Amino acid sequence: MPKAHFDFIYKKYDGSEIRGYQNNGGYYDYFVLHNDTLKFVSFRGEVETDYYFWKETRYEISLDTKVPDNVARVLKRDNPDFVYTNLYYIESPEGNAYFFQDKNDDRELGYTIAEDIS
Repeated sequence: MPKAHFDFIYKKYDGSEIRGYQNNGGYYDYFVLHNDTLKFVSFRGEVETDYYFWKETRYEISLDTKVPDNVARVLKRDNPDFVYTNLYYIESPEGNAYFFQDKNDDRELGYTIAEDIS
């Protein structure tokens, strides 16, 4: 496991603990406990100068979380009848997003909507 991953995690998520790791088809995936939240931190590269060094961080948030109005409008516009059972927040170099997922559906379909969508 590349040292640069550990350095990045500890810098970005100060006070965090790495609880697990898996190599997932070329991605380096870490399970990180930060502020009582389990976060899934994914890397593609081994050093910070690699393309997609840090791919994303994803973690579940409460269904009671108030999502920004612009995000809620897009979800309602694109699929007004969609009911989600799980809500995730995604941090990435390209910007942050919300992932709405229906785990009651065997396909576990969902929608990813950028936080800054208009």
